[in-house]
Amino acid sequence: MTAQQTVSAQLDSTLVAARVPLDQIPLVDFGPFLEGGPAARKAVARQIGEACRNIGFFYLINHGVPPALTRQTFEEARRFFALPVEKKREIAIE
Repeated sequence: MTAQQTVSAQLDSTLVAARVPLDQIPLVDFGPFLEGGPAARKAVARQIGEACRNIGFFYLINHGVPPALTRQTFEEARRFFALPVEKKREIAIE
């Protein structure tokens, strides 16, 4: 393919999530999954599945991840994405 050629792809409509305002992104409480029985875990899994299929994103609360680890993860992500493209390409996994 030459540089002037372009590839046009259309996603199957079932793979395209609805556009929703940020305040309408589903909020999923993971606590019942961690502490409940099979029915509670199944209900949480259904909520996550529905959010992924219909919206593509969800907020997760009561997940048990310590706040310090969450902060550290975001700090590392910021550090990585601030690197020059050449450095990021050194570890590309395409």
